Amino acid sequence: LAVLGVQAEALDASSGAVQVMRERGVAAEQCSMWDMTGLERYRTLLLLMNSLGCVGSFPRLREFFVFLHAGAGRGCQVLLDISPPDWAALHAAASSHRRRSGATSPLRFSEREGWASLDCSL
Repeated sequence: LAVLGVQAEALDASSGAVQVMRERGVAAEQCSMWDMTGLERYRTLLLLMNSLGCVGSFPRLREFFVFLHAGAGRGCQVLLDISPPDWAALHAAASSHRRRSGATSPLRFSEREGWASLDCSL
C-alpha cells in the first residue's frame, strides 16, 4: 500500500510478523484483533490472509462485527479475504435462509466466478 502512496498502519498478533513489517518500513503494532482500539480514525479496515478465521466460530463472527461496528467511525468500510468457500455449505445456508424467512438471502455468491459476499448491517 505504501508503494501506491496509501497511508497504512498494520496490526498483527504475531510478534514475528510485526518485526518483519517494521523492518520493511511499515508502521506496525502487535495486537489481538479483539484488543484493537482507536478504530474511529480509520476509513477502511483491511483484514487479510484469512485473519477473520481467528474469531473462531460463526457466533463469534457476529460478535466480532459488532465489536468493529462499535469502534469504527461512521462510514468506515471493512474489507476482508477468506479461503475459498465450501460451495455446498454456501448453497445449503442460502436455501435454509429462504426456507426459514421466505426472503432473499443476504448471502450472494458465484461458484462459477469463485466469489462470495455476505451483505449485513448492524
